[in-house]
Amino acid sequence: MRLFSQLRWYFLTEWRRYFGAVMLLIFIAGLQLIPPRLVGFIIDGISKQTMSIKQLLGWISVMVLICIYYLWIALYLAVMVIWRFL
Repeated sequence: MRLFSQLRWYFLTEWRRYFGAVMLLIFIAGLQLIPPRLVGFIIDGISKQTMSIKQLLGWISVMVLICIYYLWIALYLAVMVIWRFL
């Protein structure tokens, strides 16, 4: 705890950078909750036989788009903010 009190001046000057990094990491953590929810929804639809092939392909495409967004955009922005390239 003493270390944080000694570095307080640094955290106060760089608070925007740390706040942005924490917000992006919270957003990314929230994105990680979506695919398991979608998989459960798809499995329920298949097991109850209430989902058509068109709906199944639509949900699979949504999952692929989320993965692309997560991997390419969200992580890229997080790394840029954390390592101060933005």
